[in-house]
Amino acid sequence: MDSHSVFTKSDRFIHRPLAGENIAVPLAGDVAQIDYIYNFNETAAFMLGRMDGKKSLGRIAQEMAEEYEVPMDQALADLQELCPELISANIIYENH
Repeated sequence: MDSHSVFTKSDRFIHRPLAGENIAVPLAGDVAQIDYIYNFNETAAFMLGRMDGKKSLGRIAQEMAEEYEVPMDQALADLQELCPELISANIIYENH
C-alpha cells in the first residue's frame, strides 16, 4: 500500500461517535457479533471518516497533517500502520 491507495469503509459496520467515543459496530444478525465493537481514538476516527472510496491515503494524510499539525510523512506512516488492522477486522477494504 502506498500514498495512491484508496480505501472504502465496509458497509458491514456502522461507524459513529457515541457518548464521547468513536465506535464501529458490526451489522450482523448474529448476536454473538456484539463482541466485536471497535473503539477508535480521535486520530483513527479522523482517518476512518475520510476513507470514502475516493480519497487516496496521500490526500487523507495531507488533511491529517493539516488538522493535527504533524509532518506529512508521519501522518502517512500512521495511516499505513492503521490500514492493515482495519482490513483484518473487515472495517475497510482497498479499492482496485
